[in-house]
Amino acid sequence: MDGIAQETIYEKDENGNLTDVVKYNPGDPILHDFNGDGIIGEEDRTNIGQGIPKVTFGLTVALDYKGFDFTMFGTGVAGNNIFPVLYRTDRPYNNTLVYYYENSWTPENTDAKLPSASSVKNDTQFWASSGNVFDGSYFKFKQIQFGYTLPAKYAKKAGMQNLRAYVSLDDFFTITKYPGFDPETATTTNAQQLGIDLGTYPTAKKFVMGLNVTF
Repeated sequence: MDGIAQETIYEKDENGNLTDVVKYNPGDPILHDFNGDGIIGEEDRTNIGQGIPKVTFGLTVALDYKGFDFTMFGTGVAGNNIFPVLYRTDRPYNNTLVYYYENSWTPENTDAKLPSASSVKNDTQFWASSGNVFDGSYFKFKQIQFGYTLPAKYAKKAGMQNLRAYVSLDDFFTITKYPGFDPETATTTNAQQLGIDLGTYPTAKKFVMGLNVTF
């Protein structure tokens, strides 16, 4: 997608003169004409985006101080794209992301990232364009855990060798620009669907409290 029409754009004749035929209305997507024939069709298809991340990384932090311990573990990817096919507004009977509503072009929102909803509701070419491909990079805090181990002398008085209490936030925070539910699970159905979000259920956020007791 090259952009969004901000005003009515008319067709040109073979001499380059404007005609009365409307090519784009305000809010319409302007798709790239790769072969220059003035028609957006099969010949203008090209590869866009990348489903496989260029970088995969992780981070682990483990700290201890006077019986207190802190652990943080996270993973992430960068350099990949996600193509969502579940949240399209051309499916009027499906729920869709508020992202499409908030970022659709209107006369009052001319700086929008997406064309007007009415212009693309049945436009399969737009939904297969770069206008519907998103940055899939993310960093997810898989676990943030804080614990305290009771001094051994007190544990022994209670008939235990060791007592540790902890609280943990698992899969609770994700840093990403992807507007879908979860960039981590969005494209993990199988290898043939890398980069395609079919609406896979997101990883559940978990708040955990526990005791580790050794007798």
